[in-house]
Amino acid sequence: LGLTINGIGINLAPFVGVPVAANTSINLAILGIEHSTLILNEEVVAPDQHSISVNALHLSLNLPNLIIANIVIGRSQAQMTAIPEPASISAAFSAVALLAGIRRKRRA
Repeated sequence: LGLTINGIGINLAPFVGVPVAANTSINLAILGIEHSTLILNEEVVAPDQHSISVNALHLSLNLPNLIIANIVIGRSQAQMTAIPEPASISAAFSAVALLAGIRRKRRA
């Protein structure tokens, strides 16, 4: 597997079929591609910690006077929303009412 940017080949074969650590960055500057980044298995967690986006490959190109691009391949996103079930809500209200009743008996 390879990738060619502006005529410069980038070998991705070492990353095929093996576990790739999250946010693995490939240094494009040593290939002469300045101001650009290539990130494999990019994981972006939302600030509220309720959603995550995972990109298999994220390429940001900034080749002055030639091209500026943001390329994402293999994107997935997951979001979590917690909604208490009615039984949990009623149990919580019952516990609060019970505690309030115990407090009143102690004061009396």
